[in-house]
Amino acid sequence: MGTCNSNANKVAGGTKVTIQPLPPDGLPATVKLPPSKESSPVATPQLLTRHLSQRSMNKLLAKDAKRFAGETCFTPDEVTALHDTYFKISSIQDDDGLINLEEFRRAVGHGSYFIDRMFTIIDKDKNGTIDFNEYLQAMSAFSERASVLQKTRFCFDVYNASGSGYISKSEVREMLQASLKDRGLSLDPSELDSLVDKTFESMGITEQSRGIDFQTFSEMVKRYPTVISNMTITVPVRQRATK
Repeated sequence: MGTCNSNANKVAGGTKVTIQPLPPDGLPATVKLPPSKESSPVATPQLLTRHLSQRSMNKLLAKDAKRFAGETCFTPDEVTALHDTYFKISSIQDDDGLINLEEFRRAVGHGSYFIDRMFTIIDKDKNGTIDFNEYLQAMSAFSERASVLQKTRFCFDVYNASGSGYISKSEVREMLQASLKDRGLSLDPSELDSLVDKTFESMGITEQSRGIDFQTFSEMVKRYPTVISNMTITVPVRQRATK
């Protein structure tokens, strides 16, 4: 299967993230207003995020960083660092505390099928923007503390553009084609189809199957751990001044 590359060093303020190819045997690796005091609802991360986004805060309070850390694989210091990066990205075009697709593309450095797919995955409520909680939850899958399951799920979702729960041949073909294009390469349609067919055959997926389900995908990741081995970012945390 194709390669999904993201310059997440600019999106997360860390090192480059690469979702490696999925090579079968013989296939070459190619934000609502804050809650009213009258209602006093539980301060969920989602409500907190909306409040933070609308105020376009430049700094995150320590208690809020700790709250977000409890919902992700990051430490409070890492949450604070990611919060700073998030607001830099969200002010590229419109300083509204939210990241739109164009801002996301500019932060990454280019536009491609994979970048648009990643934006779609992060934008959980499908409102066309990414709020801080969505951003943080997505980046959590790239944390060095994230589980193999978390990384595998994110990678699977990148390929499964339809959200059907099955990766189809057309989705693999589209991802592979986009990967080759990003590298300045191309294949004849027949050659592309052949690569896709070999991928499915090597995984035991028949023509009658709906496609690659998550279980099959997970088993393949176990066979080829390099698929997610580089799905890790290092968040640059500011050193605290010593007294």
